[in-house]
Amino acid sequence: MAVFLMISSPGIMQGQTPASESEKDPVVLTVLGPGARRADRIAAYLRRVQIETLLKTFVDSDANRVTREQSRRKLIEEIKKPKGKELLLELIKQRRDLEAAALTVFAEAQPELSEVQLVREVLFSLIFNASAGDIAISAAAGIIRQAQEAYLWRGVDSTVDTASLGHALMGRIQSSTEPHWRDGVLKKLYDEASYRRKHATDPSEVDFFEAVLADLHDYAPPPSSIHEDQREKELLPTTGGTVRAIVGAVAIAGIVGLGACGVVLLVKGVMNKPDGPSTLNTEQTSDSKPREKRQSLVPLLTDVMPEEIKGKRVLVRADLNFLDEWGKLVSDASFEHLLPTLRLLEYHEAKTIILLGTAQQASEGVKEIFDMQRIGDVLEEQLKLPVLTLKHWKGADAATGVEQAPPGHIVLLGNVGADPREKEESEKKRQALANELAALKIDLYVNDAPQASKHAYASTLELAQKVPKAVAGPLLGEVISGQGTFSKKQQKSAISKLPGAQALLGGARIVRMGTFSM
Repeated sequence: MAVFLMISSPGIMQGQTPASESEKDPVVLTVLGPGARRADRIAAYLRRVQIETLLKTFVDSDANRVTREQSRRKLIEEIKKPKGKELLLELIKQRRDLEAAALTVFAEAQPELSEVQLVREVLFSLIFNASAGDIAISAAAGIIRQAQEAYLWRGVDSTVDTASLGHALMGRIQSSTEPHWRDGVLKKLYDEASYRRKHATDPSEVDFFEAVLADLHDYAPPPSSIHEDQREKELLPTTGGTVRAIVGAVAIAGIVGLGACGVVLLVKGVMNKPDGPSTLNTEQTSDSKPREKRQSLVPLLTDVMPEEIKGKRVLVRADLNFLDEWGKLVSDASFEHLLPTLRLLEYHEAKTIILLGTAQQASEGVKEIFDMQRIGDVLEEQLKLPVLTLKHWKGADAATGVEQAPPGHIVLLGNVGADPREKEESEKKRQALANELAALKIDLYVNDAPQASKHAYASTLELAQKVPKAVAGPLLGEVISGQGTFSKKQQKSAISKLPGAQALLGGARIVRMGTFSM
């Protein structure tokens, strides 16, 4: 009984009940919605209180190491339960004083292999919602460290493509980080990866960190050591400078060797020098590793050059179907998974960003009758981005709405699911709808709808083949690549189950639904 009272809220201690507290708890209301069943609401409230109590263990400076580790294990178990992760993340949003504690819990965790993905998702959410750059830096470093410990040191799965894993994690970290402190986060992450690369011994570790460093080569420190050596040479005294003259000669030889691309031996020769090695080693890596990033079988948004996005009209096919059969928003509706994609497009200055999707969680063959206005309102509320919601998804009205959209607004097209041709079995009818959608003058098509891609829809299959360029967004890319861990054979198996992904294969030919040849 004493334990129960300890994890209960102050309201219960004052004679109130979990039921009454749960009815007004802002975290529970946000996660479950006001229409949730009483029993579910009470269970979520008690879980939220338990999560908060466990987090406070990491705020208490008197808590010893054993107590903290026990609390960490209990907290991970709590977020495995229904709505556990959502309750944790919403609690942190509303209680910023617990953000640092949550970071300590998950960034320093050594999770079981089965829990790595869950802990990683929490860390990505901490990056996404970080209130300061330091929070994002620590969360990103935690992701890299846990990937190294889970897949590399333990050696539990020798089939993991660690280079692809590194590329996948870097792409998601970059797109998830707030633009205001993105550069600072990635510079710190470069330093962390560079340090770990120096101490890597296993080939899989080397591949992982070289892939990470290749993606972060723009954030390498400037080659100041070379300039210092040049200045040192200019100031050499006329006598007694034999040793310093040798150092200057080595620096000159390094410059010549670098210009001739013969830096391998030079790097090995100066590894003990404090300032030069990581920069030179990174330059070598950035020249040799980017090709590995192209191992994905489908083209990815993260591989698109910035000039192919700047000033262009981009359509993102997304999973937006969060209305039930009565047109009410489902309790777990969340669109935050879209923000990394939208931020990346905004960062590269896309002229117009268009969102397209269906509204309802309806069974196949059920006619959709609701518009996207409720979806648009929640998108704007959750993503903190201006959204212009249109009633139409094609034709002159849709084209006019897109053309006249205010600068900086996301344009949400009407519910394409209301058009019977969207899910029509007849390819000819789907082609007709795809032609009308393509008439919106789309420059770049991004499929970031893993759920919709399981089906042969006009907006996921035919439309992708009618635009100048079509790529997979981060969400679909992770499904296809297994978050960077899948071999080509495994990717091909995943793609065979996704007609929407097959449409992105430029060199592939769809033989029949569910299979393709290359």
